[in-house]
Amino acid sequence: MPGAWSTLAVKDAAGATKQMLAWDESGVGAGPWSFGHMLATADAMPENFVSGAITTAMTGTTSTSLVAAPASGLRNYITQITVSNAHATVGTDVVIQDGNGGATLITIPAAANYGGPGVVVFPVPLRQPTAATALYCANVTTGASTKVSASGYKGA
Repeated sequence: MPGAWSTLAVKDAAGATKQMLAWDESGVGAGPWSFGHMLATADAMPENFVSGAITTAMTGTTSTSLVAAPASGLRNYITQITVSNAHATVGTDVVIQDGNGGATLITIPAAANYGGPGVVVFPVPLRQPTAATALYCANVTTGASTKVSASGYKGA
């Protein structure tokens, strides 16, 4: 029989309804269900994917929104950040912030003339501390020409 991934509504320990992926051995949403291949994490559900990009170069030190705020009670979990700096001579650090001008979560060097670091991948996702808050970024040095993008997922 052909199988297919299906989404099931299940209740967690607190009684809240969550969506879970399960392997449907019938392939038509009727079961039997195989939970040995279950993907129940927030990062497995496409509706939880988040991303953002600064596509106009940042040249000042103003905090700029990078990834939108998730709904109440949810946080952003960032799995990768890409940083580039096109300026020929001015390097900077780019700070990733919890909200507009908020606490710095990580500082990423952005060397001049596309010198790096390029892509930063987090083996353990970078958990944004404050729920329902956008992720921001800012240059530390005026004059650099940086662009930043990030992706991950939202969850509790």
